[in-house]
Amino acid sequence: MAAPALYPPIEPHTTGRLKVDNVHELYWERSGNPKGVPVIFTHGGPGGRTVPDNRRTYDPDFYDIIVFDQRGTGKSSANGELENNTTAHILADYERIRKEMGVDKWLVTGGSWSSFMSLHYGQSFPERCHGIVIRGIFTGGDDEVDWWWNGQKNMFPERWHELATFVPEAERGDLLRAYHRRALDPDPSVHLPAARALATYSCFTTPFREDPSALPAMLDPAAYMPLARFWTDYCVNKFYIKPNQLIDGVGRIRHLPGAIVHGRYDQTTRPYVAWKLKQAWPEAEFTWVLEAGHKSVEPAMAAAITGAIERMKDRLLALGVRPRN
Repeated sequence: MAAPALYPPIEPHTTGRLKVDNVHELYWERSGNPKGVPVIFTHGGPGGRTVPDNRRTYDPDFYDIIVFDQRGTGKSSANGELENNTTAHILADYERIRKEMGVDKWLVTGGSWSSFMSLHYGQSFPERCHGIVIRGIFTGGDDEVDWWWNGQKNMFPERWHELATFVPEAERGDLLRAYHRRALDPDPSVHLPAARALATYSCFTTPFREDPSALPAMLDPAAYMPLARFWTDYCVNKFYIKPNQLIDGVGRIRHLPGAIVHGRYDQTTRPYVAWKLKQAWPEAEFTWVLEAGHKSVEPAMAAAITGAIERMKDRLLALGVRPRN
């Protein structure tokens, strides 16, 4: 029987918090089959957060579904905190969570920013991965960052105009640093409007079909402040990796079962980058999703992600990876 576009809603059977240093404490949860094949999901961003529907792309009878909010996001604390918050810190948190869960190996999954982190984790700890399923591919390249801040004006000129004209004309030559300064400014009268402008821009540039009804949720300060702070700071710091690191490192994961899912009309993370990753990783299953942009919750994309994870289940079974009795 084919997998549904999303499995029915489920609640976690276990939740907890993991203190990782003197600043940060991570929220985690487990759902599905406690004896199932472990699968890890983390959210996009940097600075996003998990939502209940994230559990629904996994067969709850087969998978032990592990979800956590990254440093300074969602139910983790401290919200929006940049101290001890780099790619290396988040990478180490994957391992902390894995050990806390008592997991030897897991299926690594994620989208957008967490496609970056899934690739980074897999290349750093391939021996801990059953496989990798990612969508909305982002590898942190300068061209990808420039596309987000400047290139999208080719598709969304009026939205980009709103983003650019939020700052004085003298600063429009470098929107990233203009917004970075504002997002990190301690004055709420400076950082809150800037963060709202970024959230509004994202709301209208990520979906395949524009959905103004999604804007109120994105304008929750607990959601948009971490996104503004972390996204701009990671962009400025080139995501704390070497140029082309995640493409050059694909050889470390080519032996693993892999799947790449990308929206044909994704204007947030360009289809070209997904195709470039596929050329470096020819063994990975590759799916273009028609009638899809960047958002994971749109019907075509949700069905494609669930389908890729369902097919991965069959590949794992063929390798002898299955739930414990």
